[in-house]
Amino acid sequence: MKGEKGQLAIFIILALVVIGGALVFFVIRNQQGTEITSGKSDSTIYSYTEDCIETAILDSVETLGLQQGYYSVPGSKSLDTGFSRIAYYYFNGDVLVPNSNFIGGELSKIINDKISGQCNDFSIFEEENFIVESLDSSSKTSISENEIMVDVDYPVSIRDENSSDRFSDFSYKLPIRLGHIIDVSENLVNRIKENQSELDLTYLLNQDVDISIDDYDECNKIYILIDNISIVNDEPYAFTFAVKLDEQYCAK
Repeated sequence: MKGEKGQLAIFIILALVVIGGALVFFVIRNQQGTEITSGKSDSTIYSYTEDCIETAILDSVETLGLQQGYYSVPGSKSLDTGFSRIAYYYFNGDVLVPNSNFIGGELSKIINDKISGQCNDFSIFEEENFIVESLDSSSKTSISENEIMVDVDYPVSIRDENSSDRFSDFSYKLPIRLGHIIDVSENLVNRIKENQSELDLTYLLNQDVDISIDDYDECNKIYILIDNISIVNDEPYAFTFAVKLDEQYCAK
């Protein structure tokens, strides 16, 4: 008899534990409200954002090449062509080629602007009853000899009637030889400084990037480097800079 009472007590205790656990589960569920999930539709929004950021980065790299590695071309040491300003890499006897770390920081600024302008419109997902909101992006760029690595923190939150999701981290590795182009530019400018009286055509032809020169006027030259190995937006990558010859070397 005592054995039966003991077994009955054990069953009652187990039942109370199960009921108590269920109550705790439902209380917590009701307190939490929206469930955090990563559904198929959310993955579509992530892919959309990821592709948009990649496009913004490529557009930024293109802009960077046309702005000589600057977020904003310096007005005091640049050639004003009437259409745009081109930063000098040689001016008044000084070599002014920015280093890779500086250019990486400038590229990050351009990327953040491009993402803000190109990747904050999620209205196409409103028809699917999603509410998508984004915050400002923060980018970190690393430039090496043969590639550009970009880490982007772009917080995006997604909600619908039953669930929510959020993501923020994106990483890209682009096979663009920006570091190599910077090195070629610096070596070229150093040679110009050493000998401004004549152009070393053999040196130019021996480079693995195409180099063309526009004689803007008797003292100013615009150099255009085209890298056929680095493709940006379906075109070989272009990088420009200006050189102001010392007065005694200006063509008369």
